[in-house]
Amino acid sequence: MGSYINCSFFLALFITYMTTKNNKAVADVAFEIVLGTGLTLVGLLVGLGTLFRPLIKKIQYGRKIQAVCVDVESYMKAGDADADSARPVYMAVVDGKDYIYFDEIKSNVQESSVGEVFPIYVSRKDPYKFACTQSSGNVIFGLVIFLPFCCMGIVMLVLGITGLSAL
Repeated sequence: MGSYINCSFFLALFITYMTTKNNKAVADVAFEIVLGTGLTLVGLLVGLGTLFRPLIKKIQYGRKIQAVCVDVESYMKAGDADADSARPVYMAVVDGKDYIYFDEIKSNVQESSVGEVFPIYVSRKDPYKFACTQSSGNVIFGLVIFLPFCCMGIVMLVLGITGLSAL
């Protein structure tokens, strides 16, 4: 979906340029409006998608169970003794069977501890597929992308609209 948005965005910029290349002032205003709209949409899509990822996983998998953290596997980054990461390992009982779930690798080692109980969401069709809402560390990344893109987009839109009124 992202590639379609990028292609349509650049196509809109190209069409705007081609239709207004004889009038520099109109081209600048149209460029600012199209670029502002594109940046705002990209910021909203990435930011909101990242923020709502845990909710989407809950809806997608639907079956909430309690899992116990049985291990935290540590990883050292090659060549950097200070950059350590960890991957929590959970055990849960689904339909009378024990399952082991490996969460995604995180940079915050202290986030999970052995013996701690976490809610996880397991797929109704395939109990090997799961989502741990505890591992939604991408929220900060979503905000970092969301805020600058939206702010730049809104500034470009305001510049374009004020330039449009000046024409």
